[in-house]
Amino acid sequence: MIKIFTDSDGDMPRELFEKYGVGVVPFGISYGDERFVTDFYDLTPKEFYAKCRATDAYPKTSQPTYANYEERLRPALQEGHDVFCLTITSKFSGSYQSGVMAERNLREEFPGRKIVIMDSKRCTVIHGYLLYQACRMVDDGMGFDSLVNTVDSLRDKFFIYVTVDSLEYLRKGGRLGRAGALAGSILNIKPIISFFDGELQPHSKMRGKKNAVNEIVKLLAKDAAGNMDQYAATAFCADEIETRADIADKLREAGFGPEITQWEIGPVVGAHLGPTGFAAMINKKYCERY
Repeated sequence: MIKIFTDSDGDMPRELFEKYGVGVVPFGISYGDERFVTDFYDLTPKEFYAKCRATDAYPKTSQPTYANYEERLRPALQEGHDVFCLTITSKFSGSYQSGVMAERNLREEFPGRKIVIMDSKRCTVIHGYLLYQACRMVDDGMGFDSLVNTVDSLRDKFFIYVTVDSLEYLRKGGRLGRAGALAGSILNIKPIISFFDGELQPHSKMRGKKNAVNEIVKLLAKDAAGNMDQYAATAFCADEIETRADIADKLREAGFGPEITQWEIGPVVGAHLGPTGFAAMINKKYCERY
């Protein structure tokens, strides 16, 4: 039996975590003296963004330690499961390194079990969709080695564009990087940011939310190069729910779908994007549907 884990950056709907029995190694998050664990039970995305809008304080995240990984993974190994865990991109966090340290220790403790900690090279919902694909693979009966190889082959096969009302959360959280080239103070300018090789990359600027949405969909259609049926499309957001629905409609109009998943950006990356982030992505399918 294979047990799948993720750190809590892997944003996927709660019902899918429960359906596939995915284990979570949580990040911590704090607002001043208030501290939370980023799972669905201590702090939900809705609660998190309400706090963001209600205070001027910026949230801070803390990565899982190797001890956190060992604590979460050990029971599955004791039950006889092999363990596969996807983490946030190692260019954003040391979570992957913590997982690798735990993997070494647990291999010594459970020499008969297979244990793989994999850097997803992704974050938030892009990470979550790869996690979902991994769950589907296991559900379809794929073996451990094939699972690892197939997920590895898919890590770079996606396109994503994201925008926010303000880059301040990214700046405060130290995640702005090259996307800082898009910083500006012109009213209603939306920076379009892509994600490549585990990092945020500047792309362009658009005036107004409507133009930003249209540009994101246009870019994804160009990236698909007419092969829309080979990609699964997802619209996602912090708490810009109406905008997410609008993106989903426009993705369908562009030829993606007919099913467009609509997911939420969770607190781990939401702490660096803020409540106004929204985005769309396409992921290469590993089979006809997923």
